[in-house]
Amino acid sequence: GRAVEAEAAAKAAQAEARVAEFARVVEAEARAVAEARLSEVEGAADAKVVEAGARVVEAVARAAAEARMAEVKARVAAETRMAEMVAEADAKLVESHAKADTNMKEMAVAAVRAAKSEARTTAEAETTAPPQTREAEVEEEGEREARATEEKTREDVM
Repeated sequence: GRAVEAEAAAKAAQAEARVAEFARVVEAEARAVAEARLSEVEGAADAKVVEAGARVVEAVARAAAEARMAEVKARVAAETRMAEMVAEADAKLVESHAKADTNMKEMAVAAVRAAKSEARTTAEAETTAPPQTREAEVEEEGEREARATEEKTREDVM
């Protein structure tokens, strides 16, 4: 009876040892599988973080490029406006010069006419009027012409 018991106990111990060994193997495989899966999950998470980072960098670069483009557009618009203002000023200057030239020509023509008229009047007066009366007339005519020229110049300036 004892031999049978001892054999049964030995078999039970062997069976227990085999079960324990099997449990260790299964546990080790489960741990390896879990670690591999964890590594995959971490890798995927890292890849997503890298991908999200790349998207952020791309968005920042796009925003910076758009800001630079807006700045360039604003600078071009300002330069265009400046060029337009310079062109307007040039046109006004040319127009002003043309008016001044016209006014000077008109004044010269008026001066020539006045001189001719004065010469004619002087010639007529010398033949018909006494000398002292003629001097007063010439002086009066000169004053009238000076006033007319002054008036014309004032109108031109305004």
